[in-house]
Amino acid sequence: MSLNGQWPDPIASESFTLAYLLRKSKEYNDIGITPLQANKLAYILHGWTLGIKDFPLFNNITSQIQAWRYGPVVVGIYHLLKPFGSSPVTIEKIENPPGISDGQLLRQYRNVVSEDVAGFMEENKESTDHLDELYDIYIEFDGNQLINMTHEVGTPWYQCRARGFEKLGLFGQKHIPDSVIRLYYRNFAKKYNLNET
Repeated sequence: MSLNGQWPDPIASESFTLAYLLRKSKEYNDIGITPLQANKLAYILHGWTLGIKDFPLFNNITSQIQAWRYGPVVVGIYHLLKPFGSSPVTIEKIENPPGISDGQLLRQYRNVVSEDVAGFMEENKESTDHLDELYDIYIEFDGNQLINMTHEVGTPWYQCRARGFEKLGLFGQKHIPDSVIRLYYRNFAKKYNLNET
């Protein structure tokens, strides 16, 4: 953390994170990933970035990662992919979304499509070198398995939702703070000797 107690600026954005996941899924199997997988993977990549790099992948102050019934949710990505239901999403579907006329949503889809994922990864190698490795590990799990992982005892979701936000001093909130996410992934990394920072 910086001297003023604030987190460093995120290295990327929700838009980049979703574009990254969709482009990687195209390389992986060309059938896409479900909105549930995309959401859980975005959260996990953010968590590991906090844990091993010590800065956020995207802005959780505005994104508001929240503890919902089925685990942590990146609210912005959830709303972006909600129109696709449980169907796999591809970068092509985001580029030409069927039956969607909401102008704001279409602009957000264009932002995802226009992300220069390869260029960003190349320019920010040191900050993003862990993403491909993490993707390769976690893409093997379906949405239900990812839910189960993020519900385990001790996870940030468990700490905030199951134990109660009030015990963490988070009254009337669903937001999972980066400080809670970072500590969990940092401890997880130490346990398996994965720390970089």
